[in-house]
Amino acid sequence: MTKFKITIICLVFSAWGLVFSTSVLAEEVTIAPPIINLYNKQISNNEIFYIGGGAMVPEATVIIYLQKVEDGAVTSYNVSTDKTGQWFYSHPQFLSTGHYIIWTQLKVGENLISPPSSKIEFNVSATALQLGRKRISFETLYAILTFIFIFLSLLLLVFIIYHARQHKVKTKAFAKELVRAEKMVLH
Repeated sequence: MTKFKITIICLVFSAWGLVFSTSVLAEEVTIAPPIINLYNKQISNNEIFYIGGGAMVPEATVIIYLQKVEDGAVTSYNVSTDKTGQWFYSHPQFLSTGHYIIWTQLKVGENLISPPSSKIEFNVSATALQLGRKRISFETLYAILTFIFIFLSLLLLVFIIYHARQHKVKTKAFAKELVRAEKMVLH
């Protein structure tokens, strides 16, 4: 064989080996996405949103993606796993009302990122009243309305008792006047 044919054969085998080794390396370095096993299933806009779970790699970074469906805005937050692979995140502010989707990815080192986890959908319901930054929950609103109802009931009870006594006094006075008038008419 000529040197040219040997060089071509070597290049072909080298290229084939490079492609094969790259595909094998890509299969070997795939990592599993973090598992989400703790999150608010029902939340209102006066509660803090939280999410947590576990990952196969300790001391890695979990990237949490939060998407509001109505406007499509996606924000991401990073949190580290501990030595056992557990992680937890709580949102620093209240979420606005609406429909949300959340998912995670695991980042190990600088370049290795897992595929996305399964997406979880949840709704953030409105509180009873919101005036600017002040939020009043349904429970607080019910407590206030109950207090007002009890106060008005007591006020009505006092009104009824007062007028019942006044009625009794006036009825006695009327009966005395009636007896006196009958005596006057008969005499």
